[in-house]
Amino acid sequence: MNKEINRIIANVFLVLGLLTLNFSCVRNRNLKELAEHLRVKNNIPGMAVAVVRADTIPEIFVLGHRRGGHPDKVQLDDLFHIGSNTKAMTAFAAAHLVEQGIIDWSSRFFDLYPDWKNEIDSSHWDVKLGGLLSHRAKIKPYWTEEEFDSLELIPINLGTKSERRRAFSKYVLTQPPTIPDSIGYRYSNAGYSIAAQMLEKASDMTWEELLLKVFNNDLNLGIGFSWPNKVDENQPWGHWTEDGQLSTCPPDDDYNLDFLEPGGDVHISLPSYCKFIQLQLQGLSGRDNYLKSSTYDLLHNDRKNSVYAYGWANFVQDDYNYSWHAGSAGTFLTKVFIDKTASVAYIVMMNTNSPEAWNLETELREKMEDLYGGSEN
Repeated sequence: MNKEINRIIANVFLVLGLLTLNFSCVRNRNLKELAEHLRVKNNIPGMAVAVVRADTIPEIFVLGHRRGGHPDKVQLDDLFHIGSNTKAMTAFAAAHLVEQGIIDWSSRFFDLYPDWKNEIDSSHWDVKLGGLLSHRAKIKPYWTEEEFDSLELIPINLGTKSERRRAFSKYVLTQPPTIPDSIGYRYSNAGYSIAAQMLEKASDMTWEELLLKVFNNDLNLGIGFSWPNKVDENQPWGHWTEDGQLSTCPPDDDYNLDFLEPGGDVHISLPSYCKFIQLQLQGLSGRDNYLKSSTYDLLHNDRKNSVYAYGWANFVQDDYNYSWHAGSAGTFLTKVFIDKTASVAYIVMMNTNSPEAWNLETELREKMEDLYGGSEN
C-alpha cells in the first residue's frame, strides 16, 4: 500500500424582497441540483460545496455519503482532508510569526540551524523562508514514486513527528538543488517541510502545536491532521481509484504523511474552511483581521510572475485576478478558487481524487462563476 500511496501522492421590500428571495432560491436549487446530478454521474461518494464572500456565504451544502456503499450521509460539519491546501495554512501561520517579529520572510535556514551548515549541500546555504513558501528555493519536489522510494534508505521513521520531519529535511538538503523552470519556480512538498523546521525553531513549538494554536485556539476552526476517519470512523472515508474502480480507505490503512504534513495533511469542516477563506477575502479587500491586510496582499500576490505567492497559486485571465489551490493526498480532493477581482470564492470538497472528481469540480465551478461572478448582488 505504501508504494500505491506514494504513486498516488506523486501523481471551494416587500415585492422586491420576495422577488430577490425567490431568485436566490432558484439559484440555490439550480446549483444544488446540478451538483447532485454531477455527483451521481461521476460516481462521487460525497461532496461539500460553498460560494463565499467576505461577510456572507451565499451557498453552502453537502451531498452524498460518507463512504461508498454505506447509507450514512455527509453532514455539514463533517471533516474533509484538504491535501496541499494545507500549504496556505502553513504560510498563514508563518505570516502570524512574521507580524510578531519572531521570524522574517528573508530569514535564512542556516541562521536558525547553523550547526547543519557543513552537513548539507552548499547550494542550499542561502535558502530563505520566503523562497521555501513560494517554491523558489530549488528544493526537490517529493511527489514522484522514485523520490519516495529513495526514502526507504534513510532513517526517517524514528522518534516524534517533528524528529522524523527534521531527519527528512536534513536528507533533502543533502541533495543537489533541483533545476527550476525558466521563471525560477518548482513546486516542492519538501520545501514546506523545511519551512516548518524554521517555524518550529523560531516559535519553540512543533508545527502541529503552532497550527493548533493559530487555527483552533485563536480562530476556533477545529482543524486536525491525517484522514478524518482516523480520528472518528464515522467521519467521511477517502477513496482510492484502482483500475477505474473506487475503493474505500479504512482507518487502519497504512497511511503516513508525517514528514510532509506541513504541505498536505490537514482536515477541516466546510463551514470552518469557509471562515478561513473569508479571512482571506476580508484581508484582500483592505481590512485587517487576524493578519494585516498588507500581509494578505503578500500571501496572495506573486510579485514576480503571477505563478505562486505564499501558499497560494496565482493566475490572471480575462482581466480577472485569481488565487487558487488544489489539494489531494490521493483519497480526497479539495479545490478553492478566490476571484480577487470580484471578491468571491468557490469551494468544492470530495472524498475521492478520481479523474471524474477533477472534471466535476471544473464544470461545477464554471456554473458557480456564472451565478456569482462579478459584483455582489
